[in-house]
Amino acid sequence: MRALVTGAGSYIGTRLVTRLAAAGAEVHVLLRPHSDATRLQALAARPYLHRLAAARPDRALLASIGPDAIFHLAAPPGRADTGEVEAYLTLSLALAEAALAAAVPRFVNVGTWWQFGPDGGFRPNGLYAAAKQAVHDLMAGFAVRGLSVCTAIPFDVYGPGDWRGRFVSLLKGALDAPLAASEGLQEVDLIHVDDVAAGFLAAARAHEPAGTAGLYTLGSNRPLTLRAVAEAFAGVAGRPAAIEWGRQPYAPDQVYRPCPADSPPPGWSHAISREQGLAEVIAH
Repeated sequence: MRALVTGAGSYIGTRLVTRLAAAGAEVHVLLRPHSDATRLQALAARPYLHRLAAARPDRALLASIGPDAIFHLAAPPGRADTGEVEAYLTLSLALAEAALAAAVPRFVNVGTWWQFGPDGGFRPNGLYAAAKQAVHDLMAGFAVRGLSVCTAIPFDVYGPGDWRGRFVSLLKGALDAPLAASEGLQEVDLIHVDDVAAGFLAAARAHEPAGTAGLYTLGSNRPLTLRAVAEAFAGVAGRPAAIEWGRQPYAPDQVYRPCPADSPPPGWSHAISREQGLAEVIAH
């Protein structure tokens, strides 16, 4: 398999690149003009790096790589402004156009559960989520034109070595120093980063009816409040983290309950238990 990955320098992206390489794939990475490639260059199995001269890939580059599958993890920042959203949409459109022209067999787009409300209907909690939904809708248009495409929706990703400052990683630090938190009543659906990488590969193997874009969820479908996550963490660590509940306000765009994670790719389910995953975070 020859794979092309965007957003490969992210936490999830580096784990996907590592998993692809371990499976024997030839991995190529598209980098934006000013993207940091330090973490990718430090991987044991370094991918082929292609730095774009502009914000969008050209068809000749994609044709020269000849990927069997594209994994489009690139995204705007979480608090994206309109210019950053425009750049993301431009990249996504150009990549899909080039994939269609090069007859790439499979295109896996990556979305976010923030696109949806608790009932699963479209209800973005901000510009980032709305942009993710827009790209999925655009991919549906490319599916009509013949591109084999789907969107994979990872939920609350965690794992060892996570540098993004997410709650589970912060809990490890709170074993030694107090952590100021909200009331902790919002729910999250934790899913291990390696299960998400496996889910992307399962989505790459899936098939939808001609002319349609698939939509797959990558979660446990067992959401917990942050307080319950802290209790589970304490059970694995053998002692509680020092959390100062209520010291921080909820974010203005806080989502209190995730949508159902009830549409996994065919043949995929999460394999890493919460206890095993939390133990890996603590041991890392």
